[in-house]
Amino acid sequence: MRALLGALLVTLAGLAWADPPVRAIRLAYTAGPVSFLSSGESEWVEARVNRPLWTGDRLWSDRGARAELQIGGAALFFAPETSVSILNFDDDRAQFELTQGTVDLYVRSLGGNDSIEIDTPNLAFVVRKPGQYRIDVRPNGESTAVAIERGEGEAFGTRSGYVLRAGNSFRFYGNDLVEYAIEPQRRDAFVAWVSERVRARERSPSARYVSSEMVGYDDLDAYGNWSTVANYGPVWVPSRVDRDWAPYRNGHWSWVDPWGWTWIDDAPWGFAPSHYGRWAYIDNRYWGWVPGPRNVTPVYAPALVAFVGGDNFRLSVSTGPATGVAWFPLAPGEVYRPAYTASREYFTRVNTTNTVINVTNVTNVYNNPTRVTDVRYVNMNNENAVTAVPSQVFVQSQPVQRANVRVDRAALQGATAVGAAPIAPARASVVGAAPATQAKPTQEVMGRQVVAKQAPPPAMPSFDRRQEAMKQQPGKPLDRAEMAKAAPPAAAKPNVTVVQAAPAATPIQQSGARAPRAADAASPAPAPKQPPQAQNDRERPGPPQREAQQTPPPAAAAPAPTPPPAAAKAEPPRPTQAMPAPEQPRAQPPQAQNDRRGPPQKDAQRAPEPPAAAAPPPQPAPRVAAPQPQPQQQAQPPAPRPSAAAPAPEAAPQSPEPQQGRRAARDRDADKGKDKPDKD
Repeated sequence: MRALLGALLVTLAGLAWADPPVRAIRLAYTAGPVSFLSSGESEWVEARVNRPLWTGDRLWSDRGARAELQIGGAALFFAPETSVSILNFDDDRAQFELTQGTVDLYVRSLGGNDSIEIDTPNLAFVVRKPGQYRIDVRPNGESTAVAIERGEGEAFGTRSGYVLRAGNSFRFYGNDLVEYAIEPQRRDAFVAWVSERVRARERSPSARYVSSEMVGYDDLDAYGNWSTVANYGPVWVPSRVDRDWAPYRNGHWSWVDPWGWTWIDDAPWGFAPSHYGRWAYIDNRYWGWVPGPRNVTPVYAPALVAFVGGDNFRLSVSTGPATGVAWFPLAPGEVYRPAYTASREYFTRVNTTNTVINVTNVTNVYNNPTRVTDVRYVNMNNENAVTAVPSQVFVQSQPVQRANVRVDRAALQGATAVGAAPIAPARASVVGAAPATQAKPTQEVMGRQVVAKQAPPPAMPSFDRRQEAMKQQPGKPLDRAEMAKAAPPAAAKPNVTVVQAAPAATPIQQSGARAPRAADAASPAPAPKQPPQAQNDRERPGPPQREAQQTPPPAAAAPAPTPPPAAAKAEPPRPTQAMPAPEQPRAQPPQAQNDRRGPPQKDAQRAPEPPAAAAPPPQPAPRVAAPQPQPQQQAQPPAPRPSAAAPAPEAAPQSPEPQQGRRAARDRDADKGKDKPDKD
């Protein structure tokens, strides 16, 4: 009966708290001044490589700086002067806020339930397929460009939504996505740097030994060697370490929610071996890292160690006996017990995906948590494996190696192993020992309103609001109910506009009438008018309108509208991907082919040309047998179509003439490389 009651309590404890994410976001690279702001805090500090990030954290790459975040099968690269915040992150979702600057998103794999979303002041972009994407927000925040080198995604605004495919590159104005313009894809130093890092990851030799979903595995290539060791299988051995080096010794501890005490290694390769797998002291001569099974995605852990405890354990320092904290790496086959509450399934996965282990042994430890003190760990008997520091060094996130106290065998004999360090964090534990910095975005940039498809969770409570609750159970992170009690009254992020009725995005290559504005919908739409001359058509906001008399080509038509006969003017270039024939193609006179708000086009007097290397490669539409268009008309390349269903062809927006001068000037400035925000 007692055993049954104990099992029931364990089950209820697991149900009381949703498990922490099985993955983490890693700050993998920085060059130049990159700054970090912890969730709920107000002090910016210098960003440190290998720090795990979570919901609410923010990064800023200053002038001349670059940075990279890694998220399992994806990576997010920062150009200079870029502001990014993590709005939401869990097992399936990664939602970022980009309020200024440029990011390049590389997605190697995307599961059926995975969602990657980037929210900007103009739109929410959601990845639909693996590929490579570039998103740019102008410094004034009034426009967002989306360029897709490979893959497919959806752009959502407050009134419209589009599917963007490989080769598409558009800049959108406002947040309703009615106005847009072709944006040539750039080939600059930032793109070259991203490509180099992506190629290195895709060609990493370490991918032969570990899961491709493991964060940081590619950094092992340049700092060690793989070999096969009896009883362990593939083992990675670091090649540039000191003789007295041991795992979890060169770095510092930091408090990172929702996992609690987290090890942050100083070595550029230190992320993967610190959060996955196990360490073995091979032949009592050298350390080797033993990853878990290659065919499963490993579950992230804050530090795969056990702590040394017991009433009789004290450190001997120059000033005499002192309270301290000691730990050692877990060996292959040993059970890891997290400090945070976890379900049985999570507890099993975090162990079986990181080492070859007996599942029955894992279950027994989960059901009998107090028995962890009875286990004798292999590395606990190795003096070189145990690292110890005074408690203040641990709590203040100071470098461990400089304060390491050697623990002799006699001190270890009377000690026991525990699963967590029973120490409550201080403010310095959250931000780390990194110095404060003045490199940060302006308040205006951080406070910009962004468009989101999914509502992010409430803001994280500050450390001051959580501190008292964490003192009640030192070393244990707050569960969801305790976090909610400490949360401020404001429930939602004030600068996020969620698309309430997210439109079902329509493929960009399909034609369709623009959804009418509210002012247009108030009165019956007038009969379609002949478009103005070229200079007026270029300046009209929104996609070009369809002609009432134009009929769609037959069902057997080619993937694109038929070009005009040889005697007529040539059709403008089209995007590179094959496009099915539009349902109701629009026809415009040759003069009206410079519409700034339409899809990629060139001057009506020029014949189609091969694409330049720096832009999405257009190509002429294939010639096929189809009814010839009227001599005075020419098939127009389709424009992005708002997903909202539109009725019969609409006329152009009423009274566009007052806007023409300003729009023409803005277009001329854009051609000169200037950044002129919309003011109409």
